[in-house]
Amino acid sequence: MKIEAILVWASPRDWGMDLQLLIDLLLSEKGYLGTISLLNGNPRLQNHGYLQDSQPVIHSRSRDTRKVHSALLSMASGLQERMVRR
Repeated sequence: MKIEAILVWASPRDWGMDLQLLIDLLLSEKGYLGTISLLNGNPRLQNHGYLQDSQPVIHSRSRDTRKVHSALLSMASGLQERMVRR
């Protein structure tokens, strides 16, 4: 199933499953649920290939969700830095 956008309405109180789905989709190949982009971790690409493969866009009206989105981007950046160091 291809997902082109994510619209978050939920309160961030109990986000365990929601965050897992968000992360899976942000790491996916072109937004297809259950896939992993081959571009992830490629040091020759911008942001080491993370979010460079037409992943879904996250839309939210909640400040908390926008903070989580920023944190997810930071986590992806941190993960790629760790992978490069190894």
